[in-house]
Amino acid sequence: MHLEGYQFTWERGSGTSKHVEVRLDRALVSPAFLSLFKEAKLTNLEISTSDHSPLWLEPVVGVVVLYKKPFRFENAWLREPMCYQLFEDVWSDNSSTFYDKLSRCTEVLSAWGKEITGNFKGRINRSKKILQALKGRRDSKSTRTIQEEKKKLSETPRRHESGFLPKMLENSKGRRGLSREKILRNRGD
Repeated sequence: MHLEGYQFTWERGSGTSKHVEVRLDRALVSPAFLSLFKEAKLTNLEISTSDHSPLWLEPVVGVVVLYKKPFRFENAWLREPMCYQLFEDVWSDNSSTFYDKLSRCTEVLSAWGKEITGNFKGRINRSKKILQALKGRRDSKSTRTIQEEKKKLSETPRRHESGFLPKMLENSKGRRGLSREKILRNRGD
């Protein structure tokens, strides 16, 4: 299948005089797949912290189905002090049931998280654009910039969808997290 985007999918020695790039990775599709998805595209996503670029096989179809995106907690939010304040505000309401607090927490975090996560995405996209513009350049300034942008990418928080509740339960009251005792007390246990 034809590859859109940058022609090479593997590299070694980026930012050095021994830099090598090759197209190692490919996608194999059957004639049946192509008959179902005539407009399918294979794209090199290029930017990766691995030595292999991820490939995206998009089975383009004519009908677009819209659905409500489910709530996903981002572990990176735990690095933001405001996250703990939001939890504290929602869970301090003694008149609400456990389920109501959980629903309210989902609403509040969804709205707040769009702003925070969007910021992460903006940083990631800026670094990706810079790296894409410098792809294949080997001068010392470009090499230094490539290394700096790759470092920024590796330090930018990524989506981690599980493990937030155990961390919140383990936090002490002094850290403004949810203590196990506080949750049980609010549930009436």
